[in-house]
Amino acid sequence: MKQISVLCLILLLIVGVAENSVAQTYGPPTSSWTVTPNPGEYGTILFKPVQYGGVFMINGRPMAAGDAIGVFFYDGTVRKCGGYIVWQGTTNDMNYALNVWENDTLTPNIKEGFYPGETLNFLMWDAQLQMEVPVTNLVCNTNGIPAINYPYLGPCQTTYSGSMLFMYDAIYGDALVPPTLLSPQNLSTNIALDPTLSWQAVPTATGYMVEVSTSNTFATTVYSGTVANTSIQLTGLLNNTTYYWRVKALRNTTETNWSNVWSFTTLPGATGYTVSGYIKYKNSAQTAMNNCTVTLKDSQGITIATTTTNTQGFYEFTNVADGNYTLQITTAKAWGGLANIDVLRTRQHLAGVQGTITPLSGVRLSAADVHILGVVNAVDVLQMRRRLAQQSYSWTAPDYIFYPLNITINGANGTLNIESLCSGDVDGSFTPPSN
Repeated sequence: MKQISVLCLILLLIVGVAENSVAQTYGPPTSSWTVTPNPGEYGTILFKPVQYGGVFMINGRPMAAGDAIGVFFYDGTVRKCGGYIVWQGTTNDMNYALNVWENDTLTPNIKEGFYPGETLNFLMWDAQLQMEVPVTNLVCNTNGIPAINYPYLGPCQTTYSGSMLFMYDAIYGDALVPPTLLSPQNLSTNIALDPTLSWQAVPTATGYMVEVSTSNTFATTVYSGTVANTSIQLTGLLNNTTYYWRVKALRNTTETNWSNVWSFTTLPGATGYTVSGYIKYKNSAQTAMNNCTVTLKDSQGITIATTTTNTQGFYEFTNVADGNYTLQITTAKAWGGLANIDVLRTRQHLAGVQGTITPLSGVRLSAADVHILGVVNAVDVLQMRRRLAQQSYSWTAPDYIFYPLNITINGANGTLNIESLCSGDVDGSFTPPSN
């Protein structure tokens, strides 16, 4: 009797459908959507045809042939399909009935359908993108079918009941969901002042909007903008400050809700101390090393701040907390200064000869270690001679050497004047260019 009643309803629903509509047969979208009908009871979910106002959208477009709607149950943690319907065309003239199977008791320890009262879990399938799509909204039948009086058509329900028969006006599915945040981890502390925020990619998204604020209400923001990829590096953050951030996914004019709000706190608060000094080339003129990039790093190697030396070779960092720090210095200036006198001075150093600059020490000793072995020896002398003779040589030292590079801040400002030489120019005969 039930099957006859359902058939009558279906026939009534498709009144007005073009007579030449031809339905095609499709298999399940994926193997996980396969349904094995069992001897148990089944219920029927009806989808309201277009001529009666039905709306079925997937990833921002109307459902088309090959797309699908499925309803799922769980056997423990294993998801199983309890019924599906594959769309037959763009107007859903022939898309109206999905049978949902109840679990039978004939096969022990195997769940083959829904228990009465079990939640109906809907998913959609995008045949164009070949992906499962979360259902974002289900609209119940509220007004009934115009000119059709079918008394036992029940209201929409979210759980299974035997012999159920009800209808949905609309189903919307969209893979464009709020992103999942990845890094920095929520509630992280001691985060650098230039962190990279990252999140998981969202299928079908064409971009992401990011907001960063010192308030969890985002009443004001320190950053607000859109990016095409799944990360962004921030700059200019303050010490000992908690920042809140969130992301939403975008697709053309469509956008998701915001993700969960995460927060992180930057490195400990500043004490107001400064680290400053001059960088000069160790030649007779004490040439100022301008345009050098100076990076201040803490004892863990985390970058605290970066600056550039001025025309006098001066650098300064402010708001530095107590601790041990290392300076990393780079320059784009041209290398030079290596001459035979440098080979002689290095040999004198190795022989223990007392001279105007020998034995070598400080930046001169570092400049002589052209092979970067941690010690000056005959290998360095050989590499200098081979380079001067334009023969094959091994030279692993950077173009410019800086010394010293370590400083400790302990309750007061710190000054660290730094000497520089080109590697190999142990006697300081070179004059660096002014660029």
